[in-house]
Amino acid sequence: MNKAISTPIAIIIILIVFTISIGLILLGYIYCSKQEVVLEEADEFAGWNIYRNEEFGIEFKYPKDWALSASREKESLIILENQNNVSQKIEFLKSSGPPPEIMDMEIVGTEDIMVDDLYAKREFFRHKIEYKYYLRVFIVEENLFYYTDFDEDNLDELPLIYDKILSTIKFIN
Repeated sequence: MNKAISTPIAIIIILIVFTISIGLILLGYIYCSKQEVVLEEADEFAGWNIYRNEEFGIEFKYPKDWALSASREKESLIILENQNNVSQKIEFLKSSGPPPEIMDMEIVGTEDIMVDDLYAKREFFRHKIEYKYYLRVFIVEENLFYYTDFDEDNLDELPLIYDKILSTIKFIN
């Protein structure tokens, strides 16, 4: 009779050990997957340069294959240019008011966003005649106008770079 009781108990113990083992393996897999995501996010700006300008009161990161054009910095304008594609550039303009109206452009999209905890307006335009696009952000409290224009060849890539740079902006007052 002891053998009859031992066999079901042994089977139950084996099933419990097996279930716990599978659970621990799955838990470890989920934990490791989350760790990999965190590492990828932390690495998103690895190798990027940092630009800081006390006069503008701004700091931001930009890709290593982009460079600053210092020639117009004295005119309250910072220009970032892609060294591998000279048609790609992003400009920061310290202005005395809101950005000018854009003639011959139609609004494709507009949204309110936050830039370093400040409210800003992000606007995306398309030229009515030419195949050009225009993306800008105006940060009212800092009087900073941030924009780029590009053609259809850069439509997929440049807005992504623009938004990544935008996400790194810090105001230093």
